[in-house]
Amino acid sequence: MSQKEQLDILKKFREGSIQVLVSTSIGEESLDIPQCSLVIFYEPIPSEIRFIQRRGKLEE
Repeated sequence: MSQKEQLDILKKFREGSIQVLVSTSIGEESLDIPQCSLVIFYEPIPSEIRFIQRRGKLEE
């Protein structure tokens, strides 16, 4: 996807016209969407540091 397409999808997600956003681990590390109420991870947490990072993002 181009950056313009990515930004358009994020805008639609924030506005509520897109209900589900699927992303790679890159999205996990770089997206900040406070109004998101549920995050599902499909792979095990590879390290204790990554676990702490994930938990911190979910508790903000």
